[in-house]
Amino acid sequence: MSKFMEEFLGSLSKKTGSNWKRGINLFVEWYGNPVNVILQERKEDLTPRENENLIDQKNRAGRFERELEKFHKWMLGKGYTINTARTYCTAVLQLF
Repeated sequence: MSKFMEEFLGSLSKKTGSNWKRGINLFVEWYGNPVNVILQERKEDLTPRENENLIDQKNRAGRFERELEKFHKWMLGKGYTINTARTYCTAVLQLF
């Protein structure tokens, strides 16, 4: 686990940190890239590009919101409860 992740999860209560760690690790497994790559992609999605119109920028910025919806649906299909899926998605949202 990266130093950033240790600091991020260490700032939480033990139970919350444990749940969020599981959620983030599950998202990493599902998405197929490590946390640092995911965060870099998120940063690139939110950074305006030169000569990019507002609509394209907004669509690109919403990419991970759509990915989280797919992740949530995937977890429900795997038998996770709705509350667990929500908690795990919250972990990824807070990481962003």
